[in-house]
Amino acid sequence: MTVQDQRSLDFGGILARVKAILLSPAATWDRIAPEPATIGGLYTGYILILAAVGPVCHAFGWLVFGYGNWMVNFHPTVTAALSQAIVSYLISLGLVFVTALIIDALAPSFGATKSRIQAFKVATYSLTAFWAAGVFGLLPALWSLGLLGFYSVYLLYLGLPRLMQAPLDRAAAYTLAVAGAVIVLLVIVVALAVPMVGLNMIASMRHGDTVAGATGGGTIEINGEKIDLAKLQGAANQLGSIAKQFQQAADDPKAATAPAVPPVAVGALKALLPDSLAGGYKRMESESNGAFGTVVVAEATYAKDNKSIKLSVTDLASAGAFAQLVAAFGIESDKETANGFEKIGRVDGVLTVQQWDRAASSGKYSVLLADRFIIDAEGQAASFDDLKAAVAAVGPDRVLRLK
Repeated sequence: MTVQDQRSLDFGGILARVKAILLSPAATWDRIAPEPATIGGLYTGYILILAAVGPVCHAFGWLVFGYGNWMVNFHPTVTAALSQAIVSYLISLGLVFVTALIIDALAPSFGATKSRIQAFKVATYSLTAFWAAGVFGLLPALWSLGLLGFYSVYLLYLGLPRLMQAPLDRAAAYTLAVAGAVIVLLVIVVALAVPMVGLNMIASMRHGDTVAGATGGGTIEINGEKIDLAKLQGAANQLGSIAKQFQQAADDPKAATAPAVPPVAVGALKALLPDSLAGGYKRMESESNGAFGTVVVAEATYAKDNKSIKLSVTDLASAGAFAQLVAAFGIESDKETANGFEKIGRVDGVLTVQQWDRAASSGKYSVLLADRFIIDAEGQAASFDDLKAAVAAVGPDRVLRLK
């Protein structure tokens, strides 16, 4: 695939390049080296799409599952999650530019040849692993696999000699110099950006996760679980349509087209929230909001004695394309201790999150319907069954009819 200035994006070609650089990096770098390209073409034809993977997957993962652990789980608002996604996306776009400048500036120090466009190609394609690893933000069970993004350092090591003509005996030192400079700058930028979005999460990493090689039939295997690349490509195509809508709105707001999937009216979602819940919970307050004209949320709080349940219905609308990435994974999580449990998986074909802490009598029950609607009940309750009953009171069938 040659990335040049282009208006119509080839998502199949982008996915093919991602697979090639990850699975056959040396041969792919040899093909990339002579390809004609421009900085603008690299951005519009590759970077703008892949840099969005991590931010949107993490935002969706936070909205559906929250973050923390099974005992203490924070559930961000739609606005907070999307704000974090936007800041992360902008940082990622800037990361490519800065990395390319560092690669080009350091070239003479390691016997390499200065070339701004070749440096941008190295930066763009070596960061592929970093961006692709962002897909693991969809599910809490996979967050630690984000460490696989460090494979980008190896891609950089292979790319520098082939594109910047760095001597092989100095390629390792060149790689470490570039990676070190980028990491230092990234730490500084993140430290400045974190207060802007109020981020209060420290990710806990697990060890022992591995990635197997690609398997036949258009799948990649991770810890014995298969990822359907065809479904990933379908989601990428829809994400591309959304990206073009945002780009069009930025270029000419008056000419921007309506969202491919318009959200339902917020009043329709509010009408689904009952006046009371089984077990004697009475409705105390409610609110609704939207984000960027596509995500609509209606929620209400129900109380009984010293118990409180927050029940919400979310329509992701066009942003539901992010949710379709979940369909590419067949991974489930089932943790249980003496004090509670956390289960993530499909129940009767519906992606369901079940969390309960017996000591605190608190938990969460959430379902994702048609890769678009989220019904979520969380808080302190007399029993976990009260949370399930709250979701049932909204009526998944009634929600689906809103499509």
